[in-house]
Amino acid sequence: MFNKIRGAAQGLPLTASLLAMICTASPATAAEKVLFEDAHLKFVEVTQWPGEKLTTAPLSLPSIIAADAAWPALSPMLGTTRGEGGDARGIPTNSKPYPWCEPQGPQAAHTVNVTGNFPLHYYRMEYKRIDGDGFEANWRTWYASLMKDIPKAGKPAPTMESGSPMSTEWPFPAAYDAVNAAPANHYLRYQDDHVALLEVFIRPGETEEMHGHPFSSVYFDDGGGFYPLIHTKSNNLSANSPSFKGVGLTAPGEKYPTCYSANPQWPHATSNLGTVPQHFYRLQFLRMDGDEIKTQGTKWYPQVKSEQTTALTPAQRQLEAMEKQRTAAIASGDAKTLASLLADDYVHVHGIGRVDNKEGFIKSIVERPRETTRGPLTIRVYGDMAVITGEQVNNSVNADKTVTSTTYMATQVARLIKGHWQLVSMQVTPKTAN
Repeated sequence: MFNKIRGAAQGLPLTASLLAMICTASPATAAEKVLFEDAHLKFVEVTQWPGEKLTTAPLSLPSIIAADAAWPALSPMLGTTRGEGGDARGIPTNSKPYPWCEPQGPQAAHTVNVTGNFPLHYYRMEYKRIDGDGFEANWRTWYASLMKDIPKAGKPAPTMESGSPMSTEWPFPAAYDAVNAAPANHYLRYQDDHVALLEVFIRPGETEEMHGHPFSSVYFDDGGGFYPLIHTKSNNLSANSPSFKGVGLTAPGEKYPTCYSANPQWPHATSNLGTVPQHFYRLQFLRMDGDEIKTQGTKWYPQVKSEQTTALTPAQRQLEAMEKQRTAAIASGDAKTLASLLADDYVHVHGIGRVDNKEGFIKSIVERPRETTRGPLTIRVYGDMAVITGEQVNNSVNADKTVTSTTYMATQVARLIKGHWQLVSMQVTPKTAN
């Protein structure tokens, strides 16, 4: 079963140059590997081996777990239904056990131990910003680049004569795969021999090219995918096309994000009839680990020795989480959150040399929110003081709707004040021209 599905996956294009553009592999620990990251979210692969303890970083916003394999015994159990059953997971509509998904609320740092005899393996979508009910008001800023970046298909439109059927479940040529057939709406953000992460964006008034999804998927939606104001209709290539009946799940007490688990989807073309774009992420499982992980897991996921990476201290994790909150607040113009993260005597030195105090900096962000992305951070802690350095990319929308992107080297100074870290100073220096 494993080899058969793996062979089908090889029909999709995957080149070294493409992977170089869509991957950002920067392990947080030996067990966690960041596969893709931008200002909106972080896509992480988690592997934990029998007998190993893993301390996860705190998450200030909800996240979603997606898995295509059985889970070993854990102590303590993660989530609400982790293990061999439960009714709070999202599973495909024909009740297949895999893939499944489950949203989780904000989490404090916690330690998990694998007490079973095979590896734990899953994917986690961590949100730096929840689009949510702010999607309608802010999508022009958040997704300005996608409104302009519209790839064109490099090949003729597919037909049933374009190749052999890929599988019994998906009896269509590989040319109908979404990235091949409808590149204007499907952005490949990461791919390996196991999964492919797609960012889906359908602009107002736009109709996709006819395309499909050959593999079972998990949808990640934080407000832009099935927002009440988004009106769509689909034209199916085949009258026998199975319908999509996703039932969105949210974490207790949370409105967003939502996850869906779906079977392979036959070719279709969706039209956006509304005035806001449709936006969500889709994780396609090019192979399914399933219950075979119990016997093949150590072969598929050989153990990485912990000494190959340096674990963050609790203070470093707190500072890392604080910076995630800051960038999310900048993107949404959240003055209240920024005020809580900046000390009263905060000083901000802009790339052009202008100096702002706390009030002035927050006012500039509220008037003109922007997308801010951080690269790997170097965090040095000296008692109740810390210095944070690393790249920062600002994407700002201009009056004419064009986007200016500037890369800086940023230096921040933080202080532990009444048990909470706050920034007291920040200076950014441009690395590239506009």
